[in-house]
Amino acid sequence: MFFHAHIHLAYTLVQSARRNCVDVWPYLTDVLRRIAAIAPGNTAALEALLPDRWVAAHPEHRLEQREEESREAQARRRRKRAARRLAAAQ
Repeated sequence: MFFHAHIHLAYTLVQSARRNCVDVWPYLTDVLRRIAAIAPGNTAALEALLPDRWVAAHPEHRLEQREEESREAQARRRRKRAARRLAAAQ
């Protein structure tokens, strides 16, 4: 059970970093190195390790290509939705 809890934590960190267009390896390396030094209950320090805040402090690790892919995928989804709505209205 202990192992599974750690796997779920790692998976959550990776997916959260990907969703925020963060280069995963530098993010995980830094977070895992720094999290051990954070005192229990220090929520401000933990919040600084969230991907959106972390990448603001480390802009060199933002994946611009991934961000562009996300925008393109969102535009495709919007076009498909609009086409389905138009077809349903006819």
